[in-house]
Amino acid sequence: MNFSKVFPIELICEIFNLVVHTHHSVTDSAPGDAPFNGAKRLEVLKAPISSTLTLSQVCQVWRAVALNSPVLWQCLRLTFETISDDALILVSKELLLRSRGLPLHLDISLDDFPYRLVELRDALMHKLHYQALALLTGDHLCRCVSLRATGSHAPLRHLLGAFIQREVCAPIKWLHLEQAAWSGQTPLNLPNIAPQATSVYMKSTPVGIYPKTKDLAILLSNLTLRRATHWASVTGSATHVAFRNVTVPLTRSHQTYTEGGVENREKRRAHLRTVSAVRTMEFQNLLGAVGSRYEIASVICFRQFFHESLIPSMSKTLQELRFVDIGRLVWAGFIALCMLRPSLVLARVWKLTLKSVEVGVSPTSIDEEFTHLVRLVPNLKELWVVNMGPSERDALLGKWRGRSGKTWSKLSEVWIDGVVVGR
Repeated sequence: MNFSKVFPIELICEIFNLVVHTHHSVTDSAPGDAPFNGAKRLEVLKAPISSTLTLSQVCQVWRAVALNSPVLWQCLRLTFETISDDALILVSKELLLRSRGLPLHLDISLDDFPYRLVELRDALMHKLHYQALALLTGDHLCRCVSLRATGSHAPLRHLLGAFIQREVCAPIKWLHLEQAAWSGQTPLNLPNIAPQATSVYMKSTPVGIYPKTKDLAILLSNLTLRRATHWASVTGSATHVAFRNVTVPLTRSHQTYTEGGVENREKRRAHLRTVSAVRTMEFQNLLGAVGSRYEIASVICFRQFFHESLIPSMSKTLQELRFVDIGRLVWAGFIALCMLRPSLVLARVWKLTLKSVEVGVSPTSIDEEFTHLVRLVPNLKELWVVNMGPSERDALLGKWRGRSGKTWSKLSEVWIDGVVVGR
């Protein structure tokens, strides 16, 4: 059947568009979970525009529709093979031209880079850098609005050199960088790569300086958190920050600002003066590099991390707080922060999410822990509780439904595992 005689060309083009564009907008919220305005992980694009190429080779009519629809050619996946091969470079250039000036979404994977071939590595690095510069000309670079780049540290940096050395800066809004592993490399300066980024997802990729853009969302994953790799995200212009699957090293317990000493007091004063713009913050699956016999040191370590992240100046801006997959010692460190004097109060926080949180350092401390939690966020209007033990859940509801009615007085209902529970 000749579909061009049954459907108008505009409808065929729209159908093609629905087939091809299944990229981006990956949400991390599960059904029944509270939504979170964090950075987005970009999906892996098909290589190279396989859906569009397939549609363009069915018949002459479909090919004409595809070639005259630049919106179908906006997404391009490149690998080390396509960047390093001269013939494939020409094909990629032709595919880039078919988008005709529309915004570009690039997915560049260097996972197949033959990094173990030490004798060829330098030559391959040079060729990768040269070919990337040849492919990403200024005309194409100024159209790149989203970039997903994965690979080992060295080839990834050579690739990003194509974005740094151009006179025209890429207007990247969504940036997703993912290294195979991090072993102490120099942090990246993102303003040189994506000065206009509003969504930054970094996996095993340390960052020293973040873009100063409005409403910036940052997601840090699979990192050992040191001041150089996470502090700028909190104290900079970021409004949404998430820490996931990260490690808090034990050495932090020896640098706490809450203890005495002239040097520590000066650091604490500077710490309190820090200005923050963060509105939403998430902590998920924090890890401590300590053993079970060092539980006290681990709690102190996590307390310091939370103190550095939930800084007092954040009380003027923070509105949403999420804890996901939090272990017992991590929660104990958070409660230890709530117990410090003078008390930290996040008066503007109106939404709190507790998902798979091991509440209760001991069975007798659960009620006391919730008392400190109420003192920290006294003005809640929305509370989400997911996958919490029965005794902990009953203790939390009992605290909220107390006789005085003063506990979270603005909170009229609670979401328990996706079910609304009234006062």
